[in-house]
Amino acid sequence: MSDYQTISCFHSKSRNAPKSLCRQPPSAELSNELLSAANAFGPFPSACLETFVDLGLSDEEIGHYVHIPSRTVKQLRQVWHITQ
Repeated sequence: MSDYQTISCFHSKSRNAPKSLCRQPPSAELSNELLSAANAFGPFPSACLETFVDLGLSDEEIGHYVHIPSRTVKQLRQVWHITQ
């Protein structure tokens, strides 16, 4: 089963599943720098970033936690349309 199928299966069984798990952005949208930074967030980077933002963490706090610059966190939020 592909990752996409796994996520779709998970989402279809859980009404409360984060929508971002089902819409992972294609890596083609990201520069090499942003792609490398996104990898710091694990297998579901936009969902992870969205969770940090939902918890009220600032770009600086998120960047410190995953060891990337806060400006890069901001760029990822913009690419993935995650608002604070």
